[in-house]
Amino acid sequence: MGFTCLLADKHCRNAKYIQALALGIPCLSPRWIQDCVSKQRIISWDAYLLAAGESTLLDGAIRSRQLQFYPAPTAKLSTITDNRAKLLSNMSVLLIMTKSEEKAMMNHPFLTHALGAAKVARAVSIEAAANAIAEAHANGEHWDWVYSHENEKQAEKILYGNTSTGKKRKRGRVSDADLKARPKIVGHEFVIQSLILGRLVDGEA
Repeated sequence: MGFTCLLADKHCRNAKYIQALALGIPCLSPRWIQDCVSKQRIISWDAYLLAAGESTLLDGAIRSRQLQFYPAPTAKLSTITDNRAKLLSNMSVLLIMTKSEEKAMMNHPFLTHALGAAKVARAVSIEAAANAIAEAHANGEHWDWVYSHENEKQAEKILYGNTSTGKKRKRGRVSDADLKARPKIVGHEFVIQSLILGRLVDGEA
């Protein structure tokens, strides 16, 4: 398959647009098609590239999309996707996806793989995630990220408890003996904002 792009009137946060950001596929104004037809040839697409989206890190500023230009007539989809930014390259991600969240999160396993994660698994509850993290620690392994769709605070409370009050942890919670070994708990907005920014929003690459 050759040159592939997504046509849209403007930047947005729907599933197809976010998938295009994750895959490194250009999102272009339909005006590009009109001008190609008008000129009766395939013209350069870079001037028609739409923005990535609105960045909270940049206080709501619209973030320009940064893609290396390549000629459309000779482009191949496989090369486009192979050269995409893999923000989670060689990392492991544990997705907390309850039965009731399956529809809302149906896009997230795809996005996680598209972002280059080396290992992706699902936990059907926060408690199941705690068990998976504890099991990984017992085997000398770890998870880099835990994704909780819209319940990051609840997940952090159940997994790690309150580290500042001195209260005893409930059995089954992840130990904080080694803070650096803890997976980072993130949610839906973290993924969206990282794709818009072109790097992980906490500054890690």
